[in-house]
Amino acid sequence: ESYFLSPDLEITVSNTTEAGIRYEAGEDIFAKPPQSYPGKMTALLYHRFKHFNGTPESGLTIICCELIENNGSTLREYVLRHAEANRLGEDFVRWVTEHCRFCDTLVDRIVTGFPRENADEIKAELGYNDNLMVKAEYYHLWAIGGAGYKEVSKVLPLDKAGLHVLYMPSIQSFRDKKVRILNGSHTAMVPVGLQLGCE
Repeated sequence: ESYFLSPDLEITVSNTTEAGIRYEAGEDIFAKPPQSYPGKMTALLYHRFKHFNGTPESGLTIICCELIENNGSTLREYVLRHAEANRLGEDFVRWVTEHCRFCDTLVDRIVTGFPRENADEIKAELGYNDNLMVKAEYYHLWAIGGAGYKEVSKVLPLDKAGLHVLYMPSIQSFRDKKVRILNGSHTAMVPVGLQLGCE
């Protein structure tokens, strides 16, 4: 919690898996800790709001990487629902609405995990032991959109480091392309798999 109250904190990134962003009706955000991730985020934002007396500059940008559509917008909705259900007051709701930005994201990269089958070979090539290495495809995309995308591009200019990170007002067109291409290719593989005896 002390980190969350730092005046230097501007951005927080979440990846709680797709099951993490869910609304728990009746959740007490003053529990130690609240049960759900949205409950925890509401509690932390409320503590920050109180600590800094609701100053505009104490608002945060929250970048959600959970694999659900409209991940940031959904988290924002649940935070506001928790604020209302827990009677946190109009000033807090206004602070969240006006000074906290919840970014929607789309991540696209296959990461299969630790490369057990050739880890020793990779360690020899690197010249050191890296127990945190992961195997991933070369292609990668991180699209960050919605409220706060311009601020994120200034604070985290990852595109300037050669990474395929896109900052835009809306990521919907990229999401639509990804889903159509991915689902289309998966559907096209079904007849081939059936002919090969796969079930």
